[in-house]
Amino acid sequence: AATEQRDLNPRAYQNELVDTEKVISAQLLEALMIAQHDKACYDHVALQSQLDFLEGTAVLKRLPAPQ
Repeated sequence: AATEQRDLNPRAYQNELVDTEKVISAQLLEALMIAQHDKACYDHVALQSQLDFLEGTAVLKRLPAPQ
């Protein structure tokens, strides 16, 4: 939605339907939404890797020691 808004506002500005503030606000909102999405993706990967590590450690503890 933020990307659509960012796309529409410059066209509306060119047709003198919105002011400069709305165009800039839409661009900032899109950047903020992208940053929040990227952070959520990073957090997901970081937590998944921790979970994989814990599961792998648990499995290794159950395996017999190599001889």
